[in-house]
Amino acid sequence: MNCGCGNCDAHPSGDDTPGHISSELTPIVTGVRVPRAGLTAELQAFLDEHPTDAETWHRLGIALNAEGRYDEAVTAHHSALTLSPHNLRVECDYAYSLAARGDLAHASALLEEIIQRDPGNGWAYFHLASARYRQNACQDAATFWECAARCLDDPSDCFENLAMAYRRLGDEERERSCWQRLAERKPDSPAVEHMLAAVGVTAPRSRASDAYVTELFDRFASDFDRVLDVLGYAVPEIAESWIRAAHPEPDRTLRILDAGCGTGLCGLRLAPWADHLTGVDLSPQMLARAAERDVYDRIVEAEIVAFLLDHPSSFDVIVAGDVLCYFGDLRPFGEAAIRALTPSGRLAFSVEATDPSEHADEGYLMRAHGRYAHARAHVEASLGTSQQLRVIETTLRLEAGSPVQGFWVDAMRPK
Repeated sequence: MNCGCGNCDAHPSGDDTPGHISSELTPIVTGVRVPRAGLTAELQAFLDEHPTDAETWHRLGIALNAEGRYDEAVTAHHSALTLSPHNLRVECDYAYSLAARGDLAHASALLEEIIQRDPGNGWAYFHLASARYRQNACQDAATFWECAARCLDDPSDCFENLAMAYRRLGDEERERSCWQRLAERKPDSPAVEHMLAAVGVTAPRSRASDAYVTELFDRFASDFDRVLDVLGYAVPEIAESWIRAAHPEPDRTLRILDAGCGTGLCGLRLAPWADHLTGVDLSPQMLARAAERDVYDRIVEAEIVAFLLDHPSSFDVIVAGDVLCYFGDLRPFGEAAIRALTPSGRLAFSVEATDPSEHADEGYLMRAHGRYAHARAHVEASLGTSQQLRVIETTLRLEAGSPVQGFWVDAMRPK
């Protein structure tokens, strides 16, 4: 199929097998924006009174997509198409819903049909690229995102996704070019600033900015649990094994802090040991999903080092699962965490490990995907005079089908 965008020739691979879900921990941009609170319920209530309103069915599908309720979104968009057949806007969003729930072959076929009918439809190219990326057809994905960038009034999301496609293809020059093109459009974006450092255009900071972390995980929240399940995310299980070894009986006697709690995957495992369980995170969207688990006694939106400094000698156990990959220099966290423990309290956290082939002059480095990796010596130095320090090599999850090596760190505050 000629892509028809007027600027290039693109040919889908024709591969209708689902393939592998993208193993990037950083999500591609979907083009779907988070709706205001309560919108879904309002739309459903309106449809109870006006069940033949095609536009409201369409809006409901969009809102359900943004909440990660993809099966329901497919149904809503199908209803909209039944009432308004051959509506290109609805068809594009219907295809997105199909792809999001894993029906990539159906979504791709529909999007190719849309492009044949409407060769300049930028969103059809955009969603077809996303489907190809999830099928690990990264060259096709890059081609179609380039088409979308030429057709859409604002190509910013295309550039961000293109950067990840070129990274997967090993094309560092084009990846850098994408971030530079995006910087021209969004010079104040925390994500762009962070990724320019990750790909070597600017100097990296000693840690990711709060604004970047918040933006990233607010965007990622609706798909976070599903993606980590695909990646074989091991940290919650490691955390449970660790606390069970230290406290064999889950007797609900400990004051526990889940630092960087995300959607609560670790908190769910730690709760049986907690007399009081606190979850802290920067992302409001992640915290909203953590609250739904109903395992936390207190949930706080805060930067974790600042929170630790404000709570000296407050916790018997602190766990930071897969959050310190957004810290380069671990010393501020290590000092604050040990201080926030009660005497003989225990701290545990995970970090990604540097490879012997990598040069980490500071004891840590930022990789091209935007996360930090740490050398064992830096991890040990960050915990000062803590006792019974153990740094254990482990596999944290998969990345592009390969295991991500890291450390599980266990330390005790002196009495």
